Amino acid sequence: VVAGYVTHPAEWIYSSYQDYIGLRNGTLPNMETIRQILGGPEVYKAFVEDETEQDLKEIAHLLMD
Repeated sequence: VVAGYVTHPAEWIYSSYQDYIGLRNGTLPNMETIRQILGGPEVYKAFVEDETEQDLKEIAHLLMD
């Protein structure tokens, strides 16, 4: 998202983000670990989206309009 390849984390097919939020049933991520650490897919989704917004705010001055 920050690099500009996609507009939302769920669009990047090479990430496990889709697996963690329940959009895809992948085999690599340990879903139990994410549930234990964060409490579930919705919490993880909110965490990622918040971090993405923060990253964009931090580099906004470097981006061309």
